[in-house]
Amino acid sequence: MISILTSALVLLSLNKPDGVYSAGDTVKIYATKGDEVTLVHEEVCKPGAQNIRFDYEDTCIGWVVDPEEYVQALPCPKDFNRYWNEQKRIMRKLPINPELKEINVPGYDNEKYVCYEVTLDCINHPVRGYLAMPRNAARKSLPIVIFAHAAGVAGNWCRAHAEEAMIRAAWGNGTICIDINAFGMLNDAPQAYFDIMEQTEFKNYSVKGSETREGYFFRTMYLRMVRALDYVCSLPEWDGKRVMAYGQSQGGNQAFAVAGLDKRVTAVVGIVPGGCNNYGKLVYGGADSWPVTYKAFMTSDLAKSILPYYDCCNFIAQSKAELFVEIGLMDTTCRPASIYSALNANRKSVKTVITSPWRYHNEPDARYWDEWKNSIYKQRMEFVQDYLK
Repeated sequence: MISILTSALVLLSLNKPDGVYSAGDTVKIYATKGDEVTLVHEEVCKPGAQNIRFDYEDTCIGWVVDPEEYVQALPCPKDFNRYWNEQKRIMRKLPINPELKEINVPGYDNEKYVCYEVTLDCINHPVRGYLAMPRNAARKSLPIVIFAHAAGVAGNWCRAHAEEAMIRAAWGNGTICIDINAFGMLNDAPQAYFDIMEQTEFKNYSVKGSETREGYFFRTMYLRMVRALDYVCSLPEWDGKRVMAYGQSQGGNQAFAVAGLDKRVTAVVGIVPGGCNNYGKLVYGGADSWPVTYKAFMTSDLAKSILPYYDCCNFIAQSKAELFVEIGLMDTTCRPASIYSALNANRKSVKTVITSPWRYHNEPDARYWDEWKNSIYKQRMEFVQDYLK
């Protein structure tokens, strides 16, 4: 019992706290138990090495070597912009037909902020979510935050929430926040509805329609982001200057995509973003990053003809938005090498890249929580508040 308790208190640290090394650097890993700090691993970084993980007792730590060397596997299609401009044109031929219903959000200041349940017509499925902002805001006074959710259908984390919209409406000196789900599902339905959607219409959605470019599910997911911006950018309260796209995992995927599709996006917060270089194994081996679509295609030739149109490397390369990106160096879902490939494809933006050596795809476990909250999360929120003030 004593050894288990002692083991549970082990913390790992690196001689470079951010875990970013160059070829030839020496990686030193220290284990801390109580007041005792011990060097437990040491090695020299090899050229071309990918993000590496070290396991020690019941905890792990990761690092990355030469991240500036990571490249996308396939080039951007020559007609990439023409293709997406045509998709936006097709979408915009449809009337938006906005439907807004004001709601009361328990536990929040409904006198200072107003929240609406919102529906906007779009291709295949509508945009559905929540729109919140300071009540009676002046014309041209507010920036926009478009908030997208992580992957999934039935989970609470992947659905739009009025509470989330109200929280972000209070960021900075106040914002117009639109919080949307990725699918156009009903906003406030019983759990059984979402369970059914997960097992029927949206089952295995990330590979649906992957046999054709226009049929691929992510086409309309991305267009719903643009549709949401079309509406909120028409509101008289928008300052006409600032739009922040914010999301984690699949939400970061959507944030990268809309930044490339819409020049009105001026800032992106991408937290362990997906959708980047999903056929990266062609150039650096290993497993693909989420949504792991490459292996779902019938042939690699088919994948090569379709996936580049949905690769966030190509979307983010189009953007001049300021980027704040978080990477977990032990993330096997949205892999560091894939995210760096996208960042390296972008040569136009000011970038802040924050790495966490002890993060998997989700936030770090309890023993690293304070360190993460007081460093990485703190930097994220400082960026957000400073940009939106």
